[in-house]
Amino acid sequence: WSTPYLTKIRTSGSTFKEVVIFSGGYDINQDIQDLDDRAAADSMGNDVFIVDALTGHRIWSLQSSALGGAASNGTSSVSHSIPGGLRILDMNQDGAVDRVYFTDTAAQVWRLEFPVGPSYDLKGARLIKLADLGGSGSNSRMFFNEPDVALLKHKGKPWLAISVGSGYRA
Repeated sequence: WSTPYLTKIRTSGSTFKEVVIFSGGYDINQDIQDLDDRAAADSMGNDVFIVDALTGHRIWSLQSSALGGAASNGTSSVSHSIPGGLRILDMNQDGAVDRVYFTDTAAQVWRLEFPVGPSYDLKGARLIKLADLGGSGSNSRMFFNEPDVALLKHKGKPWLAISVGSGYRA
């Protein structure tokens, strides 16, 4: 598991729920030094979880179609473990999480967008792959940390800059 983050999600127009959000963690099959011998996909750690902070009940999971995760929409293609934390943002400043950025051990950068109304049902969450920077052979990269995200302005328009470091830490 990654570091858990205590935050809030919006469940209706004026109702919030305190939750804990974290990623699935690390799959030890990434410890294999010869890149050609590694599995094409990890069998664990390739998930993002939202848990009710008061009861511990799992509310949502990226991979769980039963919980309305991205897999239920046929869009979850996260097949590698997510050992780093998640960068959690409230872009519209309403007090609830609406964006999550994360990376995986295949050096992919992802954005998870939660609904911001009129329906706040997590089944409407969208997963977007922003970059695939893994490379191959001796140029292969792995991401073990959460990305840093900074808001900046360019010609009066807001932009997000995403920074992440790579390396082999097994």
